[in-house]
Amino acid sequence: MFDGEYVYFYKANEKIHQRQLAQRKVSAMAGLEMETAIEVDVASLQQDLQIALALLKHPQDSSASIVSRLGKRDYPITQEDLLDFFRRYDVKKNR
Repeated sequence: MFDGEYVYFYKANEKIHQRQLAQRKVSAMAGLEMETAIEVDVASLQQDLQIALALLKHPQDSSASIVSRLGKRDYPITQEDLLDFFRRYDVKKNR
């Protein structure tokens, strides 16, 4: 006891300390990967929503027109993105 306070002294175990640091690093990386995955999922769903809205608002437009229309509205997609959307949601489009 020192001046009314308990003071503890110990010798740090370097192996345990390094293991704890490694665990913290892995946990931090896992959290970052999870955040990145969520951001990608949100972006993908947002893109799907914009495609669906374009198809609903302009059902007679060709696929190329939909791609062009979304590009002009700051939602750039490729023809392949549109085809993936059709396959994923089983959408049939004649044009």
